Parts: sequence; structure tokens; C-alpha cells
Amino acid sequence: MTNVLILGANGQIAREATRLFLEQTDARLTLYLRNAKHSGIVSRKSIADLVVKLTMARAQESRQSLGVHKA
Repeated sequence: MTNVLILGANGQIAREATRLFLEQTDARLTLYLRNAKHSGIVSRKSIADLVVKLTMARAQESRQSLGVHKA
């Protein structure tokens, strides 16, 4: 089984991708939504940068729960 993380799960593309994953695969989905009340804490660019860095350095922070916030 493949694990899939979907960021911004309430967006139009993410909702469509979620539907397709559920209909066409046996992937285990993890959906991530931001708390709108805390929307000013971190930028999309910062999150994207973290995702790329973690993907390329697979051992780093593997299987960890990460909190991302403005310093």
C-alpha cells in the first residue's frame, strides 16, 4: 500500500485527486488542512520549501510529526 500526503486538501485540485485516489487505488491518504484562524503564521513558499527538502533528504525527519511556525 502506498502512503500519500495531500497538502491543502480542501482545494479544488486536491479534492479531485482525493476522489480519484479513493476510487482507483488502495493508497492510504493523509489529508492536511491549515487552520484558517492561523493562516498568517507560515507562507506557502515556506511549506513548499520544507516539503522539497524533506523529500530529497529522506532520512531526515522520517516518520516524525513536524510543527511549522514563524520564528
